[in-house]
Amino acid sequence: MTGARAIAKKEGFDIVYDHTYPPSTVDYSPIVRAIQATNADLVFVASYPLDSVGMVRAATELGLKAQMFAAAWSACNMRRSCSSLRTSSIAS
Repeated sequence: MTGARAIAKKEGFDIVYDHTYPPSTVDYSPIVRAIQATNADLVFVASYPLDSVGMVRAATELGLKAQMFAAAWSACNMRRSCSSLRTSSIAS
């Protein structure tokens, strides 16, 4: 995550949520609600595959409205794809 934070800052993103969660987490709704409250344009989740599924399910169920939801930086070439997004949220 250190690299992701550095790239986000270098590219001018405002990180509005940057928190970890316990490995035993099974309900991701509180995390998604906290992310939702930040009104982030981009959500980047760094987690294990099953946690990512839980995050996506919670985001869908709660109607998270982000312009982009990513689980890997390779999915987002920040210079081309994300130039118009300037707030981001990171959960890991």
